[in-house]
Amino acid sequence: MTGELARLLSDKPETVWPLPEWMLPAESVRALKQEASLAVVEIAGRDSVAAAVSAAGSGLFSAFVTTVAFTGTEFGDWTSPFRAVERLESLVGGRVRVYPPLVVGSPLFWRELCGRPNFRSLADYGFYSPCAGCHLYLHALRIPLALGLGSRAVVAGERLSHEGRIKMSQLGISLDVYRGFFESFGLKLLMPLREVRENRAITDLLGMAWEEGRGQLECVLSGNYLEKDGKVSVDEARLKRFFDEYALPLATEWVEKRLAASADPKA
Repeated sequence: MTGELARLLSDKPETVWPLPEWMLPAESVRALKQEASLAVVEIAGRDSVAAAVSAAGSGLFSAFVTTVAFTGTEFGDWTSPFRAVERLESLVGGRVRVYPPLVVGSPLFWRELCGRPNFRSLADYGFYSPCAGCHLYLHALRIPLALGLGSRAVVAGERLSHEGRIKMSQLGISLDVYRGFFESFGLKLLMPLREVRENRAITDLLGMAWEEGRGQLECVLSGNYLEKDGKVSVDEARLKRFFDEYALPLATEWVEKRLAASADPKA
């Protein structure tokens, strides 16, 4: 890990698009824009790698630009997502070019979308959890990057069920919101694992043993929405209102401002 990257992951400054020259030199931008069919790939852990492997098998893409995002709530081994990129390259390198990982993040955006609205969310929607907004944040980060590089697709490892275990951020209503959000910017959010419920199917796709949750960063807020018995109880109508009335308008405005700023070097 270079000194610049180590400092970025330590300080977590605003890092969206355009990216600093040391991370993405001008010649690399030109090479990515010349790809016949480029996909931006979200990298976190096992499922994101499996989703990329599935996308590579579709034959639709000539290259992947891998991306790692930070939120401010992770802890653990920061080399793990970069090792996941190495695993991906070993699995698809003969079929799809895999470019070195890019790191993106916006602590200010995360605070507005996921941290600051806790009291308002409780008052207006009857619940508070940062998770649904956080996944919207993670997806939104890639939109300026994808458009800046001429890509029209982003690949994510979202799943509706993990052996029966449900996550608020990956309910059907949440995944539909994320997909529609991308479509509003002329992009596709590909979720090839959306209907995959069995973990065995993931390890079969990867061709290796990789336990869920291992080899990736953890979040200090993980499981914040669980009931005492460990089950997930979500009023989907309230969650939809949270997206429609708060999260989506805020995320849309943020992306539009980032796109306008990147189009105007003086902004």
